[in-house]
Amino acid sequence: MREMAGDKHNQLDLPEFCQIWYVPLISAFALYVFKRQIQHISLPIFLLISKDQGDMEKCQARAERAGAALYKTIFYTVSGVVGYIILKDTPLLPA
Repeated sequence: MREMAGDKHNQLDLPEFCQIWYVPLISAFALYVFKRQIQHISLPIFLLISKDQGDMEKCQARAERAGAALYKTIFYTVSGVVGYIILKDTPLLPA
């Protein structure tokens, strides 16, 4: 790999996998807990505004799906912004 002049990022400053093996496990658990909290917090709100108020089973299912969609919206928005912040000063992201 050819290094560019003034390049502060290269392949040599990356950690070994044996040093960071626990990061995917912890992040998966943290994201699962975050998803459950978002769904739990948003469920009463979505129960009030979902249609089929006469059938509580349908209303509950719609509210749970809306909570999952809210989690996905938050997750992809935050991960996109964080990804841009991380990559904005690297040669991987063109100017």
